[in-house]
Amino acid sequence: MTIIIILLAAVAVFYFFLSRGRKAVRAFFYTLARNRGEGVGDANRGARMIGFRRVSQHNLAMIDYANAHFNGSQLKLIDAARRDGFLG
Repeated sequence: MTIIIILLAAVAVFYFFLSRGRKAVRAFFYTLARNRGEGVGDANRGARMIGFRRVSQHNLAMIDYANAHFNGSQLKLIDAARRDGFLG
């Protein structure tokens, strides 16, 4: 029973970090779209289309962007995008 609880907790933690990583990549794409001059609605639509496969392909670019602009903080990247209209 203890092993099952530990496994469920590990899966929950893994899913939490996976979903936060996906949200950070979506916020990154939203920010890039807004910097290109796209409107809030179009940028959100483009960010929503990012699936798990594309997240893994663009994770390093998002990390580089977060390092350059937010001292490496994914949460600050997400927060800045949300203040600009990201619905993530």
